[in-house]
Amino acid sequence: MSQASYKKSRVCRQSKKRRASFPDCSWTVNVLVVISLMGGIAFTTSCSSDAANIVSAESPAARAVSWAAKQVGQRSASDPAKSYWPLGEEQGDWAPGYRGEWSGDCAKFVFSAWRFGAGIDIYMNDASKQYHHYKAQIQHGAPPAGAIVFWPDLPPFGHIAISDGLGGIYTTEGLDGDNLPIAHLTSKQAVQTFGTPAGWVLPHGSASF
Repeated sequence: MSQASYKKSRVCRQSKKRRASFPDCSWTVNVLVVISLMGGIAFTTSCSSDAANIVSAESPAARAVSWAAKQVGQRSASDPAKSYWPLGEEQGDWAPGYRGEWSGDCAKFVFSAWRFGAGIDIYMNDASKQYHHYKAQIQHGAPPAGAIVFWPDLPPFGHIAISDGLGGIYTTEGLDGDNLPIAHLTSKQAVQTFGTPAGWVLPHGSASF
C-alpha cells in the first residue's frame, strides 16, 4: 500500500482544525487544596463535576496519568510496553510503523498507561470500537484524571487519549511512520487538533474495563 493510500486508512488520523469547545465548562481556573497529583494543590475548571477531577496520588487513575506524563516527548515505547505487542500478531501489531512507534497507536498508548502505570488491563481495541464498548458508561463535561477521552468519528477508526484531569490530554500524534512524540495538549489544543470529544469514561471501577 502506498504511503498516500495508507494515510487515508489508519487509526488516529488527525482532523482538520475546528473551532469548538469541550462541553459544559467555562474553564475558569480555581484552586483547591486537596491531595492530588500536584502535591496538595490542584487547578481545576469551574464545571459542576470539579470534585471528580481531583484524584488521590495513590489512585490507579493517578498512576495511569503519571505513566502517560513520563512518555511526553518520547517517539517510541520502551519496555515493557514495547515488548507487549510483538510484531506479526493480529491483535496489537505495531506494523506498518516500526516496532514501538507511538504515532498511529493511540489505543496502545492509553492501554499502556493503565496497564503499566496502574496495573489494570482495560478493554483494548481500535478507538471507535472502544467507544462503542463503553458507550453506556460515556459521560460528558470535564473528564477526570485518567479518563479515556473519545473522538470516535475521526476516520477511519477514531482517536482516544488520556485526560490529565486539568482540562488537557496526553496523546499520540500523527500516523504510523510519522514518528511524532507523545504530546501534552491543553483543552484548546485538543479541540483544535481533533475536534470536540464525544465524551469520556473512567475505566477503573466501572462494570467492565
